[in-house]
Formats: sequence, structure tokens, C-alpha cells
Amino acid sequence: MATLTAETKTIKEIFQREYLIPDYQRPYSWGKEECQQLLDDVADFHDDKSNDLYFLGCIVIIPTTPTEAEPTRWIVVDGQQRLTTLLLLVKALHKKAGTYRDLEECYRIPHPREGFTDDFRLQSEVIAWDRENFESVLKGEHPPKSPKTKNRFFENFDEMVAWLDGNERFKTSDALEQFIRTLLHRVVLLPIQCDKLGSALQIFNTLNNRGLPLTDADIFKATLYKKSPTGYREKFVNDWQYLMDNGGQNDYDVVRLFRIHMHVLRAQKSVTGKEIGLRTYFEEPTRLDDPQAIVDCLTKYKAVDSWKDRPEIYDRPAIYIWWSILWTSPDKVYCHYPLYVFLDKHGDYKDGEFALSTEKEAEFVKLLEETVRYCFIMGVATNTVNSIKPTIFRVCKAIAHGEDHVGLYRENSQSSVHVFEGKLTNGYYGRYKTGLVLTSGALHHAQVDAESREDYSKFLAGKYHIEHITPRQWNNYDGWTEETHREDLDKLGNIIPLEYKLNIQAKNEFFAKKQKHYKKSKNPEARCLGEGEYDDEWSPATLQKRNEDVLKRLKKFFLEGRD
Repeated sequence: MATLTAETKTIKEIFQREYLIPDYQRPYSWGKEECQQLLDDVADFHDDKSNDLYFLGCIVIIPTTPTEAEPTRWIVVDGQQRLTTLLLLVKALHKKAGTYRDLEECYRIPHPREGFTDDFRLQSEVIAWDRENFESVLKGEHPPKSPKTKNRFFENFDEMVAWLDGNERFKTSDALEQFIRTLLHRVVLLPIQCDKLGSALQIFNTLNNRGLPLTDADIFKATLYKKSPTGYREKFVNDWQYLMDNGGQNDYDVVRLFRIHMHVLRAQKSVTGKEIGLRTYFEEPTRLDDPQAIVDCLTKYKAVDSWKDRPEIYDRPAIYIWWSILWTSPDKVYCHYPLYVFLDKHGDYKDGEFALSTEKEAEFVKLLEETVRYCFIMGVATNTVNSIKPTIFRVCKAIAHGEDHVGLYRENSQSSVHVFEGKLTNGYYGRYKTGLVLTSGALHHAQVDAESREDYSKFLAGKYHIEHITPRQWNNYDGWTEETHREDLDKLGNIIPLEYKLNIQAKNEFFAKKQKHYKKSKNPEARCLGEGEYDDEWSPATLQKRNEDVLKRLKKFFLEGRD
């Protein structure tokens, strides 16, 4: 059984120990805003001049095994950002205060006889660049030459020094000393000491703190790095940074790539049973033994994501259209695994680019269509993701081994067909409404040539809303009563996807005025509606006619040819 202890400690007491930031942690990420908040919190508490203690939060730590050469150090599972920033503040105060042994003892380890050693209280196994930057600040050195990344350590340290220099509170040495005493002896943290990593991670994940969540990918990264041959480690770090790069937005979802990889491996090994946790799966022996192969696979899946979104894919619009429709499904996580199994097996990946042959493209479009059919039939009929998992796992295995996956889809949805048809007819499609509306657009008679299908691809790639042809607000016109308006409002015949800007312009207008906006749409179905497909007025009878047309083509797509 795991054990843990917790007892509040002052900053001075906290930094009488030695800490280690493990390599699975993310690089230091606090910016000026978080640092300024910390400074303001401590300064405001200091100004209150109360006798209370100021609680700065929790840290979660586990001990290393001591040896004769090295005493116990504490591995920081949660609290890296806070501890690092506190030491930057201690260093900034030490720079301003000059000789102040209590401050120096917080960030440097004393030598029993000769002043201080060259070792620091907080050390890092995170990428070398992070470690070198932090140590350079503590040594009082200038920033090393930087790659194309922010040097947050020096930026935050300089901001702290400037804050201290320009702060009226610290005009005298006595005032500065009082602030230092407040920080060291009246600001406290709560170290939660665990004896096992699993317990520490569980506690970490339940705490509300200022840090970034530690993901499964962070743990896998550490394992892969440790298992990498020495000559590959630098490349591994660069490859991993590429995986995380998301064009300046939040980090790329590498956990999702690992989950795809798990299902590709399960399919290859003919595993179709219940899915286990991601971390549990990759903790199995040998699963992470080949870091280069793992990273190559993850990079290929990321290249698939880029491939399906590249502009030239519009020249092959069926892929983009059906993938976009599937992406609207509430079950999209599981519905996408068969696609990646297929593309892993049949696609070509070279020099960072993914490609699929023309022959295999036709097979892939067929897989997309069948996956849409299966997931929407089961989703509308059962309204639960658990109903599709067993078949999805079997389909993944069938694709990996060249077996009949279409038959599996159809066989395992047959018992839900009548429920699906009934709900579709009666307007009970729940969370699948958007996908059904988009499917109706893909099947519309205007989609007769490559140009119109390419237009629909570009439409789906943009920002669109679901437009109610009859306005949401009843206004006693065009033959609707308040009751019939309420009944007809969300029927598929009264809904059409429209570009965001056009939707704003058309909102709550009469139909004749809306038509001029529909004509401008890249959605061929909307253009037809704008050009008088159902005449130039919108009434209950017109809506009913369009609703029948929409249901007819949806039922033809989802239900015909199953026997």
C-alpha cells in the first residue's frame, strides 16, 4: 500500500532539500503574467503585516533511492513551475540584497567547510536547453545563445529584478530585508510526499493548481528517451518537438497519436477485446522498446492529419467530404480508428509527406462511406458510443488482415436499422443532426460534377453554421401557427448548412431576402435553394416537400442495398 505524508513548510525549509525535475516533465512554461501574479500575491501579503502564514499551494514529490555517493533527492511530480519561479525570485532578491546567506542557501548547496558547492537545490533532467538556461541564471551568467524559442528563465528573472528595482516598498535595505524574511519564513507550501509514482500522479491529477497537466505522452516521452541509444537522443528530442508543434497554438495532441498507434497495433495482432487504458497498454514489456520506430509511426499519423487537410485534397473531394461528415459524429474518436489502420497499411509516407495511390483512394472512400453509415445508424438508434466499440475493434482487425470489413459493419448494424429509420422519419436524430444535414448536402442532385463536389469540400473546410430556413422566432407569417412552427423548426427539411458570414446576414429575414445570400454559398444545395429549387416562397407545404426529399436521399444512402 502506498504511503504519503503532508506537512506545511516555509520556503526556507522547503529549500533545505534537493529536488529533481524528471525528464517526463514539460519544459518550464510560466510567463510574465504568472510570475507577476506570484510577486503581487506575496507583496500584498507582506503589506498586510499580519502574523499569519501565506499558503502558496501544494507540491507532490517522491524520493529517490539514496546511495553512498548521493543522498535522497525529491522527484517533483507536481510543482515544477512554482518551485522554479520561487528560486528565480530568491536569486533576484540575492542579486539586489548582496551578501545574504539564507537566500544563497535556498538555491545553492552549502559545502561543509568551503562555503558553497557548484550544485543547486533544484536540478532538471528535462531537455538540455531548459537545464542550461536555469543554471545560467542561478550562476549569474548571461543568457546562452538561444535557438528559436523564448528563454523564459532570463525573461522572468529580468522582470523580477526590474520589479524589485522599481518598487517603492524596497527603497531601503531594511524594507528589503523585511520582505525577504516574509518570503523565507512566512510563505509556506504543502509538500505531499508519496512513496510511489502512481500515487503521486493520482494525487497530482486531482489537485487544482497553476501547473500544466501531466499527460500520458509526457510519461511515454521519458521512457522513450531513456531507451533511446545515446546517438539518437538529440534527434529524439528534435523529433518530439516536431510532434508537439501545432503552428503556434496549444501543443499537438500527441496522446491522441499514441491512442491511434495502440489501435493500429491491436489490429495487427488481431486483438479485438475490450480496450484497456493507454498507459497500461504501453507499460507492457517491449511496447516502447524501439523509440525510433514509435516516433516514426506517430509522425506518420500526424502527416495523415495534414494530408486530409491539404488544399490539393479538394481535387479528390470525396475523401474530405466524408471525413468531415464523420468528424461531426459524437463517436468520432472510435469511428476514426479504422481509417488510420487502413492508411497505415496502404499509405506511403516519405520525407514527412503522406500519400495514397489512386487505386487505394477508391477503397478508402468506400471505407469512409461505410463507416459513416455504420456509426450514424448505430448512433441514432442507440445514442451510446459503447454500442459501436466491439464492431469498430473487429473492423480494425479485418482491415489490417485484408478481411471483409463492410460485411462486419452491415451485419452488426442490421438489428438497429428499423429503429434508425423510425427515428429519422419522426425527427429524433439527437446529436447526429449536423452530420445528417451535411450528408444530405453531399447526396444532393447538385453534386453532379467535380466542380460542385470541390465547392462542397471547400465549404466544409470553412466556418459554417446550421441555418434554419424558417426563422427560429415565430412571427405569424407564411401559413405557420405557433404550434406548427414549433413542430417544423428542427425538421431536416428546414435546416441547411451555410457559411458563418452568410448565416449572420440571412438571420431571421424572410425567405425571399434570404435567397440572395443562399446564392452566394459554396454549398451547392444552398445555391439551388437560393435559385428557386422549391420556388421563391417558403411555406409549410414547401418545407414538407423538401423534408421528404432530404429523408428520401438519406434513407437511400443509409438503408438501400443491405440485403
